[in-house]
Amino acid sequence: MDFNAVQKTKNGSNVIGMEIRTDKIISNRLGEDLENPIEIDSLNTYKRTNKNNNKLIC
Repeated sequence: MDFNAVQKTKNGSNVIGMEIRTDKIISNRLGEDLENPIEIDSLNTYKRTNKNNNKLIC
């Protein structure tokens, strides 16, 4: 979800924005530990996940 508001004046413009994004990234190195690791093959598993990315731009 993206939201941007622009206020134009004779001297320029002002912008405020917000972005909320959910990424379902699975990894064996980054993020939070998974309760149940996901098996890739018999030797490797995904162990970690990252989910939320929130930004506020002024």
